[in-house]
Amino acid sequence: MPHPSYRQLRKNSQDYCRVADVYATCLKAGHDRLALIANPGIRKPKSHEDFLAEYGTAEVENNDSPTNSALLTTWKKPYEYADHGYKNTPVPDEGVLLSWQNGRVMKDGRPVDPFTNADIYFHQYLLVHRRVRGDGPLPRLKRLQRQQARGSDTEDVMFWLRWDRDHADTPVGTFGPASDTYAAFLGSTNGSAAAFLVIQYGDQLGVSKITSIELTKAQDLVFLFG
Repeated sequence: MPHPSYRQLRKNSQDYCRVADVYATCLKAGHDRLALIANPGIRKPKSHEDFLAEYGTAEVENNDSPTNSALLTTWKKPYEYADHGYKNTPVPDEGVLLSWQNGRVMKDGRPVDPFTNADIYFHQYLLVHRRVRGDGPLPRLKRLQRQQARGSDTEDVMFWLRWDRDHADTPVGTFGPASDTYAAFLGSTNGSAAAFLVIQYGDQLGVSKITSIELTKAQDLVFLFG
């Protein structure tokens, strides 16, 4: 007898209905973010002075980075919460942000530190640029690569795509704004910071849209800006 397909194996999973709901939620959120990107209204960026006052940033070893290092930014305020911090490698001269691990300080399921992931990305990028080049204009942001995107709703989007394609492999590919897959990834937790980099900081980064989203075999999400 033939082996059952991936869809046949998973269709009776107790998670199926939940995953379908998560996918639909991410899809709607992605379309909402696309609308905000197209019409950001009044931007509300956080100032670099507030970033320096609220957060400390240290350079740490990171062997996966092309620079062998990363910036680790943590909130300065005394707190009783653990497991937070923003570890990324900005390379402004190449227009690149490599994202390793990002976690806001949470209490009762809600973030309590004042900057979002998008805010931190921007100010780390600006910090490196100023250290190297001074106060000149920022290089245009070209690419944000989130390494091994593991957000729970991102995993559920991937689960749905596997079911939809009836194949157990990671649904590798590059997706444009007309694609539901693009919108679902943009609406996931791992897509939020990319969207709000454009919405809040697009004028400073020289970008007005996310031209494509790529999912790699390593499960990286790569956002290309235009």
